[in-house]
Amino acid sequence: MRRAAAGLFLADLRRRPGRYVAGALPRPPLATGSVDLVLCSHLLFTWADQLGADRHRAALAELVRVARREVRVFPVVVQGTGEPVAFLDDLRAELAAHGHRARLADVPYRFQRGGTRMLRIGVGG
Repeated sequence: MRRAAAGLFLADLRRRPGRYVAGALPRPPLATGSVDLVLCSHLLFTWADQLGADRHRAALAELVRVARREVRVFPVVVQGTGEPVAFLDDLRAELAAHGHRARLADVPYRFQRGGTRMLRIGVGG
């Protein structure tokens, strides 16, 4: 499944390289509301035991800032152990308080222990 996903990505990257923008947190090189969908994979929450709640809060704020419609973060468990992230519910509540719908959604794939859901943040409601 990983190889197939990588193959699809690489083929699309070759066909439409301008469609992709590489960036890094905490300051992605994107204007406010400049993309429809922001994806973050295997960084946030995966390293929650090393990158605390404040770092996650700042990163999520930036991802939400650049998104017009939605942010998706996968997985939402700690790397290796598959343990839940202690501060995830607090961050979801903070996002909701700022008018964003932050919900957990099941995923049909398994890349690591406990990684069965993603965080989907609907920007602006």
